[in-house]
Formats: sequence, C-alpha cells, structure tokens
Amino acid sequence: MSSNLLELRIGALQAEMRSLKALLRSSTTRAGVGVPIHPGLEARLSLTIDKIEPEAPLENTPVKVYFTLTNNFGRATSGLIMGLGGALTGGVSPIPSLSVKEARSGTVSVIAPRAGVGAVLEIDYWESDAPVPSTSEFALPAATATTTVDIAASYSVTLDSFQILKTRSGWYIFGEQDLVVLAMCAQVGSGQPLTGGRTVGKVGSGNYPIGIRLGPFVGVPGLAPDLTITYLLMNRDFDQSNQALAQEIFDTVSKITQTALDIAYPQGPLWSAVDWVTQQINALLVANCDGSVAADKISFSSSYLDQVTSGSGAYRETRDYPGSPSNWNCGDTSDYTVTWTILRESLGAH
Repeated sequence: MSSNLLELRIGALQAEMRSLKALLRSSTTRAGVGVPIHPGLEARLSLTIDKIEPEAPLENTPVKVYFTLTNNFGRATSGLIMGLGGALTGGVSPIPSLSVKEARSGTVSVIAPRAGVGAVLEIDYWESDAPVPSTSEFALPAATATTTVDIAASYSVTLDSFQILKTRSGWYIFGEQDLVVLAMCAQVGSGQPLTGGRTVGKVGSGNYPIGIRLGPFVGVPGLAPDLTITYLLMNRDFDQSNQALAQEIFDTVSKITQTALDIAYPQGPLWSAVDWVTQQINALLVANCDGSVAADKISFSSSYLDQVTSGSGAYRETRDYPGSPSNWNCGDTSDYTVTWTILRESLGAH
C-alpha cells in the first residue's frame, strides 16, 4: 500500500473516531457500558499509557506503547487494544479475557503523527461485545488513554545541480571552460557538521547534475535549532593528473564551507563578505581566471522547515550567482545558478 493511500485511510479513520467520540461526550452514558456519567464515579474499565518507546519518536514511524487495562467492576471483558490507524498498520493487541478486579499490561504499536510539539498519541480498548449506543451506528471505545509527546521530523539537504550561463575562464561564446571544484556543508545548531563535494572537471555552458546529499538531520519543529547550509563552487585550473594537488584543493574548499558555518556575515556574496574566506580562496588562486563562481550561506528555522515541507515533503530552490570580477583577459563576469533541495524524509512521500 502506498504511503499516500495509507495516510488517507488513517486520516479517515481518525476523523471517524473523533466524530464518534463527540457523540459520546454529548451522551449521558459511557460508551458500551451503560453506566451514567457522574463526577467521581469510577469507570468500569480504565486504560493507562505507562510509557512509550522511543521517548522521542520520529513522525510516520512505529511507536511502542506500554499500557495497562484494568477491569474495575461489573463483568469479565475481552476485546482489542488499538492505536489510531492500528487496523491498517498492524497495531492491535488482543485482550482474550479479563476478569473483574484484574489488570493486564502489554504493548501495542501506533504510528507517530505529524511532527510537532505536544502531539497526541492515543490508544483505545474496543470491547468485543460492546452494545451500539442509540446515538451512533457504531460501537464506541470502552476505554481510552492519551499522552502528549514531541514528535520529530527528519530532513536531508541535496545539492542537485548547477548551470553555467557564462564561464569565468575566457570568453564563454568561444567555448571556454571552467575547471569546477565544489563543496557543501550542513549543520543543525552546534551539532556535527556534514560535508560533501567533488571536483567536477572542465565544463562549459550547460546544466550539470551533482546529487550530493547530506543528512539526515532530525529535530522537533519549533524546538530544534536552525539548519544552516553553505556551499562554494570555484574555478581553479590545475593539472588533474596530480592527485595530491587535487586533494589539497578539494580539502581547502571543503574547509572553507565548514568554517563559514560559524561566521556571521551580512546579506550578499559569501566570498566578498568574509575576510577569512576571501583569504583562504585567494591562497588557491594561481591562474589568471581562477576564482569563486558561486557561494552562499543559508539558515532555516525548524518552524520554517516544517512549513515549507509539510505539503509535498520537499523544498527546492534555484539561486543565481553573478560572479566576482576577473582579469580583463578572462572575458565576461561569470554567471552560475545553483539548485538545491531540502527533503523531509520522514514524511514518506515526495
């Protein structure tokens, strides 16, 4: 079953159960029990959630709920403990028979809801012989238990591609090429930064897929610190057969992107705003046309990430980078675009 269809079915079941419980609250009797509701009156059946695993669930993943069902008085009971969506996801725990004054503990699996602060996890006990109340076409749960928990989301960042509109090396209209080295870094708050990159090689005008993915990054929307990404694309001419030099250049470009995570700078091109970055880049420049062709540092709050990925599960952006000035013999100022995507992997459908 596709994740989209499963989510629709679960949503429909949840809506139906909320509607039925609204009828129960407006009734003068407890569902399936026939006992009048009065303040302080002990319920015939009581259900509690004792703990959950994991304590910090990820949306759309199974959560193990530990419960206790107690038969306080009346008669023996049998039925099913089920979480919302349990019939569709296998989250059902049978209660074969429970005598009066007996309690039974067990576990049931539920699917964590959408990420957020104070999300509600609910389980219900459905009695096998519960009567159908006159106000509903369906039997209602004989007992319900809920708990609130912060639910996390999981994201990844992908540097999808770049496009060269104008090269930095020579006159692009004559088919000149740049030798592109690139790196990207991503970090949540002060956590461990992740870095990826490659030497693309000599390329002229056109589109170039990259597909560098960093992640996952996990956090609760509204509570998690910002996700920050940096990337740098350079034109750096060198002998590609010299593997030691190629590795040195790539390591320096990667170091620049990682260090830039911790540097505050105003809006504008990354290479022209941070002295340290500029100095590091200048140390790489040897040929007349060497230089940065695209660079950026972008931060997203966890609330904003939740907002822009809650629909399709992805946020994609393409940014244009008119390059920094180069020597007169290098032709026009370069012009690159960079496309990247933030994927909400825990949502399950993209």
